[in-house]
Amino acid sequence: MAVSERCLADWSKRKRMQQTAHLRGASMAVFRNSSVLLVRRARPPLADLWSLPGGKQERGESAEQTALREVHEETGVTALIAGKLGVHTALFNMTGALGDPGPASIEIDVFYGTCSTGAAPVAADDASDAEWVPLDALDGYDLTEGAAELILEAAALLADKTTGRRSIGYPT
Repeated sequence: MAVSERCLADWSKRKRMQQTAHLRGASMAVFRNSSVLLVRRARPPLADLWSLPGGKQERGESAEQTALREVHEETGVTALIAGKLGVHTALFNMTGALGDPGPASIEIDVFYGTCSTGAAPVAADDASDAEWVPLDALDGYDLTEGAAELILEAAALLADKTTGRRSIGYPT
């Protein structure tokens, strides 16, 4: 490759990176007994994949509020936060999704906790299905990238948590 072609390729790559949308969101691994709450995504870029309930952070909303709101909007389940797992960065091609063309980087604050009731989830919003999935059945689901690891890590943290539980609930 000639020097001018390499410079053009480098410039194009830098330009694409600058055009990448950077979004914030939150999700939550909600546990009941030995099951985790999962939703099947209805829209691109993750259509038909199973994932933790979650979504885009609204202006003025904390990450905790986002996680609880999204769980409730997508499943009808009221959750309680026990802790924060960390921040997961996901890269998507958003073409056709949310009306935004091109690549996007989404930083997702991931929380874990339990539900306040034994209510059956009902898919809503951008989820086409929602269900309690036994942890030993995760292999049978087409999960979003990294979801299985996050779920298992959150389950271990929740199991180890014995004191100092912080309960933040979705306002009803």
